[in-house]
Amino acid sequence: MSQLSVATEAGTLADALRELTGRAAAEDVARRLAAKDPTLWGPDAEPEASIRLGWLDLPETSRTLLPGCASCEGSCSPRASTTSCSPAWAARRSLRR
Repeated sequence: MSQLSVATEAGTLADALRELTGRAAAEDVARRLAAKDPTLWGPDAEPEASIRLGWLDLPETSRTLLPGCASCEGSCSPRASTTSCSPAWAARRSLRR
């Protein structure tokens, strides 16, 4: 079996990943992202980033959508029109089959 290898300017992909994960840990990226810190993207992107981090709340805010998704499940089938269900829900249903 052949092995895939990827080289970067700094060496192998594994080396680059080790460097990036070490840097991310040192700069506390996970905590800063969870805190919606717009400075993660640099000073030029900070104004835009500050208004684009609402997606981080989706695990909590989307819970209110679950009852609607459950009621939609029965009306979605591979042969049914997907117009009555959200495209994402219909796609998820078709992938499960």
